[in-house]
Amino acid sequence: MHLRAVGALLLLCGALPAGAQAPEVDLSLFRPASGGDGTVGVEGARPLPEGVDPIELQLLLDGALNPVRPSPPRIDRRLGGWISMQGRVDSRISLSVQIPVTLREDGDLGGPGGSLLGGGLGDVRVGVRGALLSTPALALAAQATLELATSQPQALTGDGRLGVEALLSGSRRLSDRVELLGNALVRFRPPRDLGTARLGSQIGLRAAGIYSLAPALRAYLELEAQTSVRDLSFLTTPAEWRLGVRACALGRLAFDGAAGTRLSDGLGAPDLRLVVSVRYAPAACAAAAPPAPPVDALLAELAAARALRDALAQAEEEAAAVASRGAVRDGLKDSEERAAARGRALREAEERDSDDDGIPDILDNCPLEKGPVINRGCPMSRRQKVAMREDRIDILEKVQFAPGSARIRPRSFAMLDQVVSVLKNHPDVVRVQVEGHTDSTGSGRTNTVLSQARAGSVAAYLVSHGIERARLEARGFGPSRPLATNVTRTGREANRRVEFRVLERRPILDEVPAPD
Repeated sequence: MHLRAVGALLLLCGALPAGAQAPEVDLSLFRPASGGDGTVGVEGARPLPEGVDPIELQLLLDGALNPVRPSPPRIDRRLGGWISMQGRVDSRISLSVQIPVTLREDGDLGGPGGSLLGGGLGDVRVGVRGALLSTPALALAAQATLELATSQPQALTGDGRLGVEALLSGSRRLSDRVELLGNALVRFRPPRDLGTARLGSQIGLRAAGIYSLAPALRAYLELEAQTSVRDLSFLTTPAEWRLGVRACALGRLAFDGAAGTRLSDGLGAPDLRLVVSVRYAPAACAAAAPPAPPVDALLAELAAARALRDALAQAEEEAAAVASRGAVRDGLKDSEERAAARGRALREAEERDSDDDGIPDILDNCPLEKGPVINRGCPMSRRQKVAMREDRIDILEKVQFAPGSARIRPRSFAMLDQVVSVLKNHPDVVRVQVEGHTDSTGSGRTNTVLSQARAGSVAAYLVSHGIERARLEARGFGPSRPLATNVTRTGREANRRVEFRVLERRPILDEVPAPD
């Protein structure tokens, strides 16, 4: 009798688990967008455009408070990071790799000791995106992603098996400032049970509304929800919202910051989520950066100008020589010699390089100070925002006006002061036309009047800083001379501009010697 009781007790003890373990299951709701055309957590639909760097890189930190609340298992705090890369294959297809890392995780798995501390690698995501439709107003794309089983065990950040995600994304631009994004996804995952929650394959929705505050600054609101198709319950349906902002710097770097909280009690939806990110994304920030002409283009233009001047001078000399051989009268010969001497003087004036910096005075912003070609012939201590050409003065920044007004904003004063300096350094430029242009938004008559007022305002600024009024002519063209299409916001931004066109130049000649 006693032996049977002891045997039964030993059998019962052997049947008890040595320590409870959580199943291998990924309870993370947040996954960052793979491309810079979306927001921090909602995918965009536009392919990486041609003409910019074909690669985007991202570093992201994600902090969550109480993302898994049933106890045990329970996660009190999680700090994670993502390292992401997207690369363009062709004009419609791009590849992406996302590497999640858990930097710190505190909670309770319910086993002996109960604590969950530490970090490690999560499930690496490898994806491909293909553009289905891409117009200025509407874009659609399809994306397929593999989730590799690379997560550390017992961290609730991986399923322990290969997962597949299929996603359809859309982008709709409602205006120059407002854009809507939407994602619908299906994620194929192995079935797992966590307490009363029956987890497995999922369906999900994401949405974002974007409002552009400025070309380099925008705010957005994100909504995200997903559910398990095995069990439609509160625990298996996490949802959250996030409010974020993106700022571009240097035309290439996009900085994101977002914060949000849960909309449901589902597993993975935190009480508080904070996200910060920096992304190398020239395509996402291209509209915010004023284009700068490359040094090679400037050198090529300079070489072409010199070659043209040499050819003209040689033609003048040959013509003078031919004419002189046929001259039969002393007066005609004297006239021909004067013409040849004037041609030589013109050539010398065009080739004159007063400061010996390799840039002719007629193209040199600072003809009496040495400076490199990349800074238009001025010392590098004064970064040039204008460039002197033979037939125009290029400005490398836009003249900024108050909306719907001809009042110049103070941030454009420094650039206009450089235009004043260039005109003072080039008395050979005797007439300049200040041209105002607009986009096609609004009535043509109103835009023409506004462009004339803005051109007049710029001319008045130059006069007030010492430029003779007789050298300037203000003219507004309204929307009649666009540089780009008025269908897109970027095109309209390019069309709203002020230009300086040289109408007449009179070279400053040395005294032409009289013929013997």
